Amino acid sequence: QSEKTVLQQEVQLAVRESDRLWAMLEDKTSAHERFRAETEQQLRLWAQQLAAELKHLHLLVEHNRDLPQSFTVAEAVAHLRTTREQLQHFVRRLHQQLDSQKQMNEQLRKEKEQELRVQRQQLRAEKDQALNSMRRQLIREHVEELSCLRWAHVSETGGVAACLRRQLQDKDLELRQVQRSMAEWRRRTAARLASQFEHQLTAELERCKVALMRSRRASKTREARPRGGTHSSKETVCSHRIHAVNSAAAHISTDVVSLKLLRHLQGKVKQLRVETQAFLWSPNPPDPPVALSGEDVAEIKRQTS
Repeated sequence: QSEKTVLQQEVQLAVRESDRLWAMLEDKTSAHERFRAETEQQLRLWAQQLAAELKHLHLLVEHNRDLPQSFTVAEAVAHLRTTREQLQHFVRRLHQQLDSQKQMNEQLRKEKEQELRVQRQQLRAEKDQALNSMRRQLIREHVEELSCLRWAHVSETGGVAACLRRQLQDKDLELRQVQRSMAEWRRRTAARLASQFEHQLTAELERCKVALMRSRRASKTREARPRGGTHSSKETVCSHRIHAVNSAAAHISTDVVSLKLLRHLQGKVKQLRVETQAFLWSPNPPDPPVALSGEDVAEIKRQTS
């Protein structure tokens, strides 16, 4: 019980840590979105201010065109050019900062996702290990308690023996419940695997049937093709006949192979159904077959050869 409690506490701590990391990632993402929105808003504001300033300068130039000026037109143009270059440099620097912030946020998001993925895998592995350890510990404790109860039943009688017998009955009921749960799980797994295998077999048979019909249709088309020519093209006619005979022999061989494969797969389906029925009625069924093994594939190749 203490080990189970410690493992449950560790799992809860890991889940809380995962939630904390997810919350941190969401905070970083929202902060990045806010920063980007503020930056875009600031850029738009600066663009509006720059446009207003340029418009104001243009109005000043138009208004003061006839007034005496303290500097020449070339100096004013150079000053405007310098100001424009400074503004462009400032805008480029802002864009660079924005891109850098985006890259940092993207890198942080990837790191957090990787860390969360690793933590999930670790939690899953620790959970499986804890469950296996608890299962082994329960089995060991059950065996030890059965041994103690058996020894107490032999050595003692009376109220202690009755109490021990009740404990033994409780443990037996618990064990039977576990066995029933395992049997139900195995039955469901066997039924699911049998249904999956039957669907795969049906699809494979349909593909074989379509391929066989296509090959037969092509053979009939080649055999029904008109054979023209004169008496001088006897060699061509003979070669066509030889090709037709070879094609017919190949189709016959393919039909035989397909028939053998079909019979073998039908036998497999019947065997799976029988094993499924055995799982349904057996109190301690064996492990269900999960897929075609290498021996089954070798048997199919041997029977079809």
